[in-house]
Formats: sequence, C-alpha cells, structure tokens
Amino acid sequence: MEVISKSNLKNDTKIQLLGIFSIILGGIGIGIVLGVIAIFLSKKTLREYHRSPKRYHDTSYGRVTVGRICAIIGIVCSFMMIFFVGMIILYAMGHNPPH
Repeated sequence: MEVISKSNLKNDTKIQLLGIFSIILGGIGIGIVLGVIAIFLSKKTLREYHRSPKRYHDTSYGRVTVGRICAIIGIVCSFMMIFFVGMIILYAMGHNPPH
C-alpha cells in the first residue's frame, strides 16, 4: 500500500482572496480587474488539478472553486455598478431643472 502525500494547489489562497476582494471592491470598479485575474489563475489551477486530482487536498480544490465563484459574482457586481452609475449620469445630464 503506497501512501500518497497530498499537497495544496498552487495559488489556491490567492485565488480565493482575489475572488472575495472582487466582490468587496466591486462597487468601485476594481472588482473587474481582481475578478479577471482570479478567473485566469483558477482556470490554470483547475487544469492542473484535473490532470491528477489525487495529488491535491479537497479543501484546496474548494478554495479555488470558491474563489472562482466569488470572482464571477464580483465581476457581475462591478458591471452592474458601472451600468447604474452610467445611467444616473446620463439621466442627470439629460434632466435640466427649470430656472
């Protein structure tokens, strides 16, 4: 019986933190950048995991998955914030109060 030493996936904590911060900072637009970085890193990392899943801890895989989901949410929140701010600006520009 061979004992296989499991390790953490590369960048698992970074991906999770980038995903979480993309949600937190989504209101000011920085969430898009952080989210895209997290998704790019998670894609690379998940490809590595799927090559040999028995080499890695399940918790490490979970951190990457959570980071990816948070990144997607953060990107969507950022786009929504940019859209709503843009709509408010357009409304304010087109709505001239009477003198």
